[in-house]
Amino acid sequence: MVRRLHEADDQACQQLLAKKPAENLFIIGDIENFGYDQDFQKLWGEFDENQQLTAILLKYHNNYICYAEGEFDAPAFAEIINEDPDFMQLSGLQSITSQILSHIDYPAPKTRTLYYAKCETSAYLDQQADTENVQRAKLGDIPSITRLHSLIPEFEMDNSREESMKRGQENGSARTYFIKNDREVLSCASTTAEIPCPPW
Repeated sequence: MVRRLHEADDQACQQLLAKKPAENLFIIGDIENFGYDQDFQKLWGEFDENQQLTAILLKYHNNYICYAEGEFDAPAFAEIINEDPDFMQLSGLQSITSQILSHIDYPAPKTRTLYYAKCETSAYLDQQADTENVQRAKLGDIPSITRLHSLIPEFEMDNSREESMKRGQENGSARTYFIKNDREVLSCASTTAEIPCPPW
């Protein structure tokens, strides 16, 4: 059975997501920062016959991200996505997303494989790096930064990006640093879905 998730489901969600915390960092961070019922964020879960949560689908703006443990009802998750006219992308482990994508009605969804790096020690970080020209972004800098993003072919056109960056800065769940010349931003780096280090 697939249904909407609410605050009362949080313990079950955290237990499931904690089985792969690095891979589920975005879902964990979005839940901690924004909860279960925002106009821009919603969650659904699949429960087995014992009422155990086995799969999660999160919508953040026009992006969906999923996680499942073993077999799950991919057609039901796809139906939720197919009913959303704002849908732009689906993220998650390839073994999970591939099952959902086969049921997506949107014409020929574009796919790409990404990899993540996990920093387990600061021993290799260069503490002597020259950061004199690096600035931490303020709210007023965000339009210039999103204009730079729009010039990068690998970045999808996303009308919610500016709003999302502002929200992240305002609630402390994201940071952006940038370098600029007199007129424009030349380079930037951002964090997102920041949370205190979990006790796993």
